[in-house]
Amino acid sequence: MPLIEAEVMLLDAQITLLFSDAIPSEMDWQRLRRAQRRVLREARALLAVRGAPVRRVA
Repeated sequence: MPLIEAEVMLLDAQITLLFSDAIPSEMDWQRLRRAQRRVLREARALLAVRGAPVRRVA
């Protein structure tokens, strides 16, 4: 469930950037980056719980 919630937050941030009438602010971009990091963190945690090896990207 945490991964799904993180993906919904990411989708919401992406929609806000795409359909905003104004130029996206720095806060909008920070929100997007924060949501992306959360999705990655939750996916990594899910893989760790399932016992799958986690590959590190340089």
